[in-house]
Amino acid sequence: MNQPATPGGPPPPEFQTPAPPPDGASRGLLIAILSALGVILIGGLITGAFLMGRSSDPDKDPGDDVAADATTSSSSSSTTVAPTTAALTTQAPPATAAPGPRGVGDVLEQPAGLFCRDLADAGYDTYDALSYYLMWGLPSHMDADGDTIPCETVYPDAEWVWFNAAF
Repeated sequence: MNQPATPGGPPPPEFQTPAPPPDGASRGLLIAILSALGVILIGGLITGAFLMGRSSDPDKDPGDDVAADATTSSSSSSTTVAPTTAALTTQAPPATAAPGPRGVGDVLEQPAGLFCRDLADAGYDTYDALSYYLMWGLPSHMDADGDTIPCETVYPDAEWVWFNAAF
């Protein structure tokens, strides 16, 4: 309550209400924004450190440093140890005819219940046999040994085609 001013004296001070604290939604938004900025900053630092650690010479083999270190350390001792490098190897596909039109018709038009040997006898290749296997819902009679690789007893390249080919 305000008191009336007394004559000749200063007016009494006005009472001001403080600003209300931010509500929970505003505080939550502020925390979310600061968290996102922190994640971006840390991600940038990690990416920068990774890029700085990479070699600037694209022709340089990462194994060259290891081989150089092994040669340097072995030259100071009386025995020489040859550095070993593990090369990544990829399995090449077996030599088979490429899939394509052969004049035997569409394998997907064949009736249900055929075995792999039936498809091979009809002139269908591995790709066709595996397409037939998929179309008929993975019938167990086409996987003789039950290892989930169909037709491998009839088609030698069935395992490679099954795991590497895009139907």
